[in-house]
Amino acid sequence: MKALMLHSENSAVGKYRIWTPAKYLQKLGWEVSRIPDEAKRIPIDKGYSGDDPELLESAKTIGSWEELSKGADIIVMQRPDQPESIALAMALREQCKAPLVFEVDDNIYDVAENSTSYKYWYPGSPLFKIAETLMSNADAITVSTPALVEVYKHLNPNIYVLPNYQDPEDWVNVETPKKTDDIIIGWAGSSTHYDDLNMVKQVIKKVLRNHKNVKFKILGMNPDYLHDIERVEIATSFSTIQKWPQRLADLNFDIGICPVINRPFNDG
Repeated sequence: MKALMLHSENSAVGKYRIWTPAKYLQKLGWEVSRIPDEAKRIPIDKGYSGDDPELLESAKTIGSWEELSKGADIIVMQRPDQPESIALAMALREQCKAPLVFEVDDNIYDVAENSTSYKYWYPGSPLFKIAETLMSNADAITVSTPALVEVYKHLNPNIYVLPNYQDPEDWVNVETPKKTDDIIIGWAGSSTHYDDLNMVKQVIKKVLRNHKNVKFKILGMNPDYLHDIERVEIATSFSTIQKWPQRLADLNFDIGICPVINRPFNDG
């Protein structure tokens, strides 16, 4: 069996929903075609000879859509959101005579206004039409939670829950720093969870005020509501998802917190 699996971005979304499933399908004996982690544009047809430098390079190092999809028994596309994605998805399905699966692990209808993703997924955004067209025309949709089945079932009755997970192999060679006398409370996430951490800001301030041996460390976001507070450390240096386990371990958390407010987005 062969799967063509296409991620949308070089991030946790791509890793946990596409790359790692592809890895374990290969362990089961599947052949998997996909573009590299750092996604690039690739030509449609084999033997590209145009004048676009990026496409010329991709044709040599990666191949074309025609080559990658050849012989595919199933096509998985992760949350494609560009107009050309509709044409590409339909063409690949027709060429391969294979089912098309649309993968999505977020509630695109409930992105918070203070999220950096809101500039793409705002009410009336043209991206909704693209996503909905693809979901309606796909042979199936995969999601991360039962709640997302309810969100998207009006678009397609064939929805399957593939829960999120951790890959134990990611943590095999991770080194943990030596512990200190300080107690480190930590939070790691993205700006899509700005409101979640905000929910406990007063608790964080109180703990730090009452316990001088406690530090609070943040990775992945720079929340303005915790600026200028003594012993709050915000890790701003970027890390690729491939180096994320070690980056997280380097912060040396004693206690990790994951506050979540009650809103539809967090049910995804």
